[in-house]
Amino acid sequence: MTKKTLSLVGAFVLIIFIIMLSVQLTMMFIGYIAFHFRPSILNPHSHFSFVITTHLCSLVACTFTAFVFSKIVLRPILKLNDAMLQVSKGDFSVKLNIDSSAKEINQMGASFNKMVDGLNSIEMFRNDFVSNVSHELKTPLANIEGYVTLLQDKNLSVEERDEYLDILFQNTRKLSNLTRNILSLTKLDTSQFDTEKTLFRLDEQIRGIIIMLEPMWSEKHIDFDIDLEKINFYGTEEYLFTVWKNLIENAIKFSYANGRISISLKKLSHQVVFSVADNGIGMSEEIYGHIFEKFYQGDKAHHTQGNGLGLALVKKIVDIEKGSVDVKSAEGKGSVFTVTLPVIENLK
Repeated sequence: MTKKTLSLVGAFVLIIFIIMLSVQLTMMFIGYIAFHFRPSILNPHSHFSFVITTHLCSLVACTFTAFVFSKIVLRPILKLNDAMLQVSKGDFSVKLNIDSSAKEINQMGASFNKMVDGLNSIEMFRNDFVSNVSHELKTPLANIEGYVTLLQDKNLSVEERDEYLDILFQNTRKLSNLTRNILSLTKLDTSQFDTEKTLFRLDEQIRGIIIMLEPMWSEKHIDFDIDLEKINFYGTEEYLFTVWKNLIENAIKFSYANGRISISLKKLSHQVVFSVADNGIGMSEEIYGHIFEKFYQGDKAHHTQGNGLGLALVKKIVDIEKGSVDVKSAEGKGSVFTVTLPVIENLK
């Protein structure tokens, strides 16, 4: 038995002793009052009967109290103590099955199970997160180290030096994007994000992102079909910027040269609907089922351009905004991403 268990047993024995002593004193007090007002019952036989009755009442009271206390209080506490010891050793699979007549004891068991589920989820996320982050960091860091070593060669031509510097820039940018996305996801997962909403022009925000990404789509000679309805939206401007940027950036990245991207923004009843469609490489069914998972990169040909966190961020932000994101895609025929946001709190 552990020290905590022994302490609980000691407390139990002490409570029983106090109850027994209380019953004894109560019965003695009653007897004293009775004998005081009716001295005629003071005879050896009556006194003996009173003592026996007192002890029997005390025994019955203590037995009943011990049963109730062990059934309702002590046994669940001992179970909780053993379960907490298992959790302290890193075992998050333990569950408490408490069926007590005391509502508070049952709530304690339910709260413990909820806590263990949360710890187990955090542990799984941590292991997965560390594994994925270490993998994502390893490649650009190895590239940076290798090309820095090459740049130390004084016999490099100007063309070679420029090429190596460009590769270094791409890898440092990937590290920067990875760090920024990790920080954003961490804030969103731990509810440490700024939920302050502002009124802003949603169509202007999307139009500004298209202009910002001009170097990407002009290099591939992509045409745009843009239909943005003028909409004043009340929401988290910074995080919605991330949603539109990631979706439009993906459409550009996975489009063929000389491709076409259609972007629309409409207000329908109590909803705002944004869609971005491309006629690029599309997705297979296998990729389609995992696109919102952290660090998942289905298209290995483009893995150097991302880190598998963009769509995970999109899904998380849209969920926070109480909206939905839907995808339709066919391999070799392109993809369509549709984001629907409620406008209950929107200001006209």
